[in-house]
Amino acid sequence: MTTGVTYKDKFKGSIDKAHYKNIATKILRDMDSLRSSVGNTKSVARRWIWELIQNAKDVHNGSGVNIKIEYDQTPGTERIIFSHSGKPFTADNIRFLIEQVSSKDREKDVDGKRKATGKFGTGFLSTHLLSEKVKVKAIAKEPELDYRKFELELDRSGNDPEEITKAVEKAERSIENLDELPVFTNYVEGEFNTCFYYELQDNLSRRVAEEGLKDLEKCLPYTLAFLDELGTITVLPYDQKYCINNSEESLTEEIKLITILSGTNQRKIVSLAKGYTTIALPVLVSDDGTITIEQIEKGVPKLFCDFPLVGTESFPFPVIVNSPHFNPTDPRDGIFLAHSERTNTKVEENTEIIKDAIQLYFELLEFAAEKNWKEIHLLAQIRTLKESLYWVSDDWFKTNILKPIRNKLLTAKIVNPADGSAPLAILDDENKKYVWFPYSTKKAIRDKLWQLANDWFPHCLPREEDVEIWYKLVWRDCGQLTTKQFAEFVESCKTVEELAENIKEKNVFQWLNEFYQLLKLDTEEYDSIINNKSIFPNQNGVFCKKDHLWQDFEDIKDEFK
Repeated sequence: MTTGVTYKDKFKGSIDKAHYKNIATKILRDMDSLRSSVGNTKSVARRWIWELIQNAKDVHNGSGVNIKIEYDQTPGTERIIFSHSGKPFTADNIRFLIEQVSSKDREKDVDGKRKATGKFGTGFLSTHLLSEKVKVKAIAKEPELDYRKFELELDRSGNDPEEITKAVEKAERSIENLDELPVFTNYVEGEFNTCFYYELQDNLSRRVAEEGLKDLEKCLPYTLAFLDELGTITVLPYDQKYCINNSEESLTEEIKLITILSGTNQRKIVSLAKGYTTIALPVLVSDDGTITIEQIEKGVPKLFCDFPLVGTESFPFPVIVNSPHFNPTDPRDGIFLAHSERTNTKVEENTEIIKDAIQLYFELLEFAAEKNWKEIHLLAQIRTLKESLYWVSDDWFKTNILKPIRNKLLTAKIVNPADGSAPLAILDDENKKYVWFPYSTKKAIRDKLWQLANDWFPHCLPREEDVEIWYKLVWRDCGQLTTKQFAEFVESCKTVEELAENIKEKNVFQWLNEFYQLLKLDTEEYDSIINNKSIFPNQNGVFCKKDHLWQDFEDIKDEFK
């Protein structure tokens, strides 16, 4: 029986069917994951803006790609329009966009920098949280073909593989006649030739839009500092323009002071690079050139792979680290850091980058201390992992990050003392504890410890405004000023006269009464301290234990009074 159909035809049809089924299954799986997680974590809602900017950066024309983000808030027609001035789409780009296939190119250019961060892969699906149907208007261009203007719809609203498959096939049919469209003769390089339209149809879409734009305001200055491929980014209707000021200042051959223009405001960022690993932190610069370190804003990720790895905000590192060579997790919310029993090139690359970043941090710390930067204590913000991060091993973190940084901090002049003198190191030249940090689980006790210690040794005490931040940072190698330790200091004076020599600005007995009131606040240590420490003066002014004191009665000897 002859029908004209061959096994080759059957195999071809089977391959096509399997191809579309794989595409639909993957899109549906990832969309279901996004729909399920967007209500549980804000990080998912923040990711869309960076996926779009990342894709624009990957098609820059050699100079910085310009980007325009329009947030139309007209009731009933709310939408986001994302436009960029990058290169036109190739045929591969269009197909990868429709089929949601990553064209990620992790190869390196001639200078060793990775060429592209990633394009139209799983991450791009996060933009569909704005709208599950997206309209794309852009230009197609192949080297041997003319420019063609095209328009297509990406529909990810289906809830089963068949619906997704039909939507993908419909999008592909919409560009099959590209050769038959008129040649586009008005193409101008550098204009906004690529546009993505997202209709915001419900409260979730609007919330996702606003979360992304808030994240942009926080994190974009760092992205601009890290990337030459980005030009001016404009956000409408706020007419907020972000760009890097070309007048970069070199503090040293390696340390740069970068100015980011944000509307009428300026943001200053200090950066230090080794190869393609960069660290950065925000600063203020006064008219006389004095540099003051600023707190990294809450919600800013600590790790960037050119763009923020949303989810690394709680990674306890004192500066921001960027590298295009990081190998992020699939959801781009971290980088795997661990001891590898077997060879794992990607993890090993990540760990080496972090080790380079630590050396850069040491250089910056020494420079900041030498130049007397203000608020230098902010560079000491390193602590144990307070929450579990699935992508970092706690043991690896303690051995390779926490321990070496803390060891460096012990001898760096990073503590601003209460007496207003120059910054101090935590340990003295003999590696003995020199600075004492008020330490208690109760803030009222920490406050009172500082007040009383300030009467005695303000030169070895942090500023009052820094007490809380140091309480969160100090570790056992630091001088922890507990009520018990303070009682030992009092005990070491032996006599009221010796204590009074240390407390010259205050009546010593008034000070002692306040000290005893402090002890009462510490209900856990109170009994132990008053029964075991020689902190109560007898009639001769000698400090004794409570049990060694007696009331006057007949012929009690003087030493017991």
